[in-house]
Parts: sequence; C-alpha cells; structure tokens
Amino acid sequence: MKKILLVGLVFCLFALSTFAQDSSSDTKSKVTVKLHVGNLASRAKESDLKAFFNRAGVEVTSAQILKKNVGGQGRSFGLVEVDIEQAENAVNLTNGKQFMGRALVINIVATDRQKVEKSKNASTPPPTTVPTPAPEPTAVVSPSPVVAPTCKF
Repeated sequence: MKKILLVGLVFCLFALSTFAQDSSSDTKSKVTVKLHVGNLASRAKESDLKAFFNRAGVEVTSAQILKKNVGGQGRSFGLVEVDIEQAENAVNLTNGKQFMGRALVINIVATDRQKVEKSKNASTPPPTTVPTPAPEPTAVVSPSPVVAPTCKF
C-alpha cells in the first residue's frame, strides 16, 4: 500500500513540474521594432552602438551597421532593434545626441511605425464616458377629429 502511495505521489510531482515548465514557455513574446540610426561615424562598430543605447537606458535586442559607397564616400547608418514599448522613448533619449563626435539622427523605421501606433492605441484604454440618460418621452396630445355617429333609419 505504501508503494502505491509513493508511486502516486512521485507521478503527481512529475506531472506538476511538467505542467509548470509548459506554462512558463507560453510567456508573451516581445514585439520589436527597428530604429534607423543616421549620421554614424565610419569607425563605429555594432558593439559601440549597442553600448551607446544601453547607456541611455534602452535595452537593445540587436544592432547592425550598414555601409554604402555614395559618390566615392563611405556612408554609415545603423539599424537597432528594440522592444516596441521602448521605441518612442529610445528615439527621445538618443536623437541628436553625440556619438563618436557626430550628432545622431534616430527614427523609427517606416514599416514599423504602424506597429508602434497600434501598440500605443492598444495599451491606452478608450476614454470612459458616462452614458447620458435618454430623455423622458413626453406625451403629445393631438386633437383628434370628432366624428359624429351616423344613424340610418
């Protein structure tokens, strides 16, 4: 009898721990957006860019620096991926700030701008309005024509 109880207890504990692991994996995945980082110094590295945003208090998911040759001159810009809830704050905290001797120009990538707007609208509850009571119906008395009964003899 003790063995059956012990086996049952072990089975229950195993089932509970498996359930706890499964439910923890259902956590909400983060939605991210990309920020365009313009006016980068050509010597900037991805690690430098991540560190700059981290110092500003913005958690960076990924950073990428792209270089293109325009008119014989190399131009650098970056893409920084951040959590959607931090996107506008990240732009406000870093746009125009000095990085390696240059003032950065930070914008939310156009394709992600709609995601940010939807996120703001979804997180802001609609304004509550107190319904106004309907006006009391008023009795309208209209004179009705008086019809005299007709009698036929």
